[in-house]
Amino acid sequence: PKGGTQPGSYFTQIQIEGEGDQRSIAAPISLGQGGPRQFVPNVGMTMTNDENVDPREPFPISFEFHNRNRRDLDNLTLTVNSELFTDETTFSLDGLERKGQNIFFTLNDTTRPDNYTINANIFFDQAENPITSYSSQFNILSYSDISIDQTTEEGWFRTRYNVTLHNDGNVERTYTYNVSAPWFERLFLSSPQDTTLETTDDGTVKQWTLTLDPTGEQTLTYERNYQGLALTIFIIVVAVIAYFVFRSPVVAYKEGKIVKNPNGADKLRVRVYLRNRSSKEVYNVSVTDKLPSILEYDDFDDVGYISPSTVRKKRKGETTVHWDIDKLDSLEERILVYEATPRLEVLGDVDLPSVKVQFENENGRVSVYESWTTSAGSDDEFLEQK
Repeated sequence: PKGGTQPGSYFTQIQIEGEGDQRSIAAPISLGQGGPRQFVPNVGMTMTNDENVDPREPFPISFEFHNRNRRDLDNLTLTVNSELFTDETTFSLDGLERKGQNIFFTLNDTTRPDNYTINANIFFDQAENPITSYSSQFNILSYSDISIDQTTEEGWFRTRYNVTLHNDGNVERTYTYNVSAPWFERLFLSSPQDTTLETTDDGTVKQWTLTLDPTGEQTLTYERNYQGLALTIFIIVVAVIAYFVFRSPVVAYKEGKIVKNPNGADKLRVRVYLRNRSSKEVYNVSVTDKLPSILEYDDFDDVGYISPSTVRKKRKGETTVHWDIDKLDSLEERILVYEATPRLEVLGDVDLPSVKVQFENENGRVSVYESWTTSAGSDDEFLEQK
């Protein structure tokens, strides 16, 4: 209408022309107060989201807007609210326009598993009340990933293991940690924490059972300690080496037997076995044996045996038998033999004193070896050599 036209009812002439015809009609027009009327904002909205959500992944929400009338809407505000996130964005819609929009939310990895609500509202021109609202539900999934970090501390035949377990999840988790423990290794495996011994498809294991809170961590320690074993082996090796280094290169032992003689007195035959067990020669070997006073030395000579060099009888009735040998080659063995007659009838065994050997090595160092004491009896199964 023209400026200054007052409200009221008016008519306007409309000219209609056609082929061979022309017509004019008067059309009524009503002009009200307040100027032209505008469309009330009317926006439709749909919201789509996943029902089950992994908090470790981005969470998308899809919106679709529809301007239901011809009025252009330039100042629209979309608010999205939840217990876990919030967002606000502005947009515009032309008359009858349809528009889609995706919004991605990043959730906290440790969000507890539960059901949550999303509320979406559209406001026009910063009004207090929304022109459109929409709500939806979603569920946070539970998960639990255990990460393991292990460090070692090396020592002398000892290794200490520090194992840290971290629950990278949003729920509590009970976890079992296994360490192989065959019976021999169990002797050297220890831990300050409580453990159990379990049998699995992979064999016997030592097992720790730990309960980890969401994002929680615990550290367990265990140790493989072979120090005792290493020390024992070391001592054995040193002892064996020391034995071969410090043992006497010459050894001697003797044995005796009562020989029954149906035609005369019984005899005691004594053999002394002398051996150089070293890899070097020894010189000036002197062998001394003693007879107790109840035995009287008898001469004895047989092929293959070495008879005494000297025999001396002392005042107390004890007899000393002595052999002198110039040299014993490496690994050479000699058998020294003599006989004695008991002064009285022998009942039981006869105790024989030890034999003493003195010799020199290639450097002239003098050493003495003394054998164990022994006894001689009349048992037929007692060692007898001819």
